[in-house]
Amino acid sequence: DHGAEAYGRIPGAVHVHARDLMDPSDFTVKPDAELVSIFRTAGVAPDQAEEVIAYCRLSHRASAIWFTMTQLLGWQHIRVYDGSWTECGSAVGLPVER
Repeated sequence: DHGAEAYGRIPGAVHVHARDLMDPSDFTVKPDAELVSIFRTAGVAPDQAEEVIAYCRLSHRASAIWFTMTQLLGWQHIRVYDGSWTECGSAVGLPVER
C-alpha cells in the first residue's frame, strides 16, 4: 500500500499475483493450461466474469496480468486500472475492503 493513504483493497477484488503466473525456477511464464487454472480458481475466466479490471499499486503487475490474459490466452474481457491502488486508496470517500 506504499503510496496510498488507505490500507486494503477495492471491494470485491480477488487476488491473482503476477508472480504466480511464472515458474519460480526460471521465471518463465507457466504453460497455458496452468494459467487458465489460476484464472479459473480466481473466478476471472471469460465464462466466469463479464469484465475483469486488473490493478496493483502502480499498474506494472496489473499490466503483466493483462498481457498474459490477452496476448497469451487470447481473452479480451480485461482492462487495467492505470491509477491502481495508489489512486483508489487515496481517494476520499471510496469504500475500502480489508
